[in-house]
Amino acid sequence: MISVVRLWLIGLLVLPGSTASAHGGEDHGDTVTRQTVTPGIAPRAEAKSELFELLTELNGSQLTLYLDRFADNQPVQGARIEVESGTFKAVATAVDDHYRLMAGPLAKPGKHPLIFTITAGNDADLLETTLLVGGDDSAEPHPHPLRWRWPLLALGGVIAMAALLRFQFRRKTS
Repeated sequence: MISVVRLWLIGLLVLPGSTASAHGGEDHGDTVTRQTVTPGIAPRAEAKSELFELLTELNGSQLTLYLDRFADNQPVQGARIEVESGTFKAVATAVDDHYRLMAGPLAKPGKHPLIFTITAGNDADLLETTLLVGGDDSAEPHPHPLRWRWPLLALGGVIAMAALLRFQFRRKTS
């Protein structure tokens, strides 16, 4: 007769430690590679190229842009930054070490694809990114479809263990 403890240990060995494992260089969705909306944090987007790095932050009705050189991470002064998103077009104004412009329709919830045309001295570049503004359910990342399995497997194991204990108890009393 197998003891309850042995059955429990066998159950632990049979249950997988993870619901999915990567194989063959495949990504099983454990990391979110797209931008996400985080409550309490201003919506942000970033873009980079061999010349520039650009961070965009939505602060109320204003879009704040931080432009740095990719090579040394130094702020770029005196650049001209044009922003386009659908029919929206604007030119950012330099303010201290960053740039600013009125966000207009970009302040509304949703996905806003952005194209930046940057001219700084002899350098020119075109950067693209997407700004996700909260309130749009499609902007939220969806959990990995297998993540719900582990709690159900654990619950099933507890129920099976309870049934085995009950069976063993009845067997000893009869």
